[in-house]
Amino acid sequence: MDTYPALFHTKNKYLFLSKRSGKSQVYLADATQPYAHIVTNFPQAHSLSYLSLSGDDKNLLLNVENDVYLVPTSALAFEAPLSALAPEQRIYGAGNPIIALDWLTGTHIGITEVQDGVPRLRVLSINGSDTRSLSRRWGFGLRDVENPRYVYLIEQHSHKLYRLDGLHLEKKQLDYAPYLEDMQIWLPEGFYHVKIDNGVVYCIFWLIMNTHSGRW
Repeated sequence: MDTYPALFHTKNKYLFLSKRSGKSQVYLADATQPYAHIVTNFPQAHSLSYLSLSGDDKNLLLNVENDVYLVPTSALAFEAPLSALAPEQRIYGAGNPIIALDWLTGTHIGITEVQDGVPRLRVLSINGSDTRSLSRRWGFGLRDVENPRYVYLIEQHSHKLYRLDGLHLEKKQLDYAPYLEDMQIWLPEGFYHVKIDNGVVYCIFWLIMNTHSGRW
C-alpha cells in the first residue's frame, strides 16, 4: 500500500512511502507518468511515516521510528537510492509516538507526539536553537505553502482551526491568544493527515473513511 504522499510545490512530482520492495521505502513519482521510482534503499526494515516537504522543495522531513530526519531532496535520486541516514540529519528524537509533522515557517517545524494518550504539539527550529512545547491547548500545527505568512494551529479538544502570523511563532511569544484568528472550521472526529493548500483544508478521517475539505 502507498501512503503519506508529499507533493512538491515547484514541480509536478510527489514523494510517498511504500513497501513495494518488501521494506518501507521512499518513492518519487511524476504526476504525468504511470510509474514511480524508489529513491531510498534502506537495507534494514524501518518504520517510516509522515513526510513533509519544505516550501522551496529543498528539504524533506521524514519520521523514522519516532526520530525526525532532515533530508535534502537532492539526495533522493532514483539513479542512486539513498541507503543510510547520517546522524547529523537527525533533528529530533521524540521518545513518544509521532502522529504528525509539518513545516510551520521556513525555519521552524511542528511535531505532534502522543504523551499519556494526548497529542502534544512541539515547535522546533531546524538548526536546533529553539525547541519548545506549546500550551496543552494545541494538538497540531501546519501551514499553507501558497500563503506562507501564516501558521495554523488545531485546538486539542474542539479540533477547531486557528491562524497565527508566523512572525509571532519565530519570536517565541509565550501567549498567542491576542494574535489568533478563529477560522470557524472544525476538523471531524478521527481526523489525520491534515493539509492546507491555497485556502482549502484537506484531511482524512476514520469514521466514514472519506476525505473532507473546508474553505474560507
